[in-house]
Amino acid sequence: MIVIAAKFKVKPGKKHAFMNLAQVVIACSRQEKRCISYNLYVGAEDSDTFLFFEEWESQDAIEMHFKEPHFVEFSLKNKDMIDGKMDVNIYEAERK
Repeated sequence: MIVIAAKFKVKPGKKHAFMNLAQVVIACSRQEKRCISYNLYVGAEDSDTFLFFEEWESQDAIEMHFKEPHFVEFSLKNKDMIDGKMDVNIYEAERK
């Protein structure tokens, strides 16, 4: 299993627009056959900080996800909403 943790900030005033886009990509991603989990968390101390936490069956599943129309559209539309660079960490884990 592959785990992705992507932490980032959204530009001031863009939170609601980002959340609307995110709800679509979350719902669609969760329907992908090899997605184990796909969640978005909002910072408890800074509501402009977000964390996508995803679990996938394999690296191949992630690569297929990146090509899905809902993910491509989400990536294009959120470019101007993200403040700075995303901190993305990828882990391998055993699935119990």
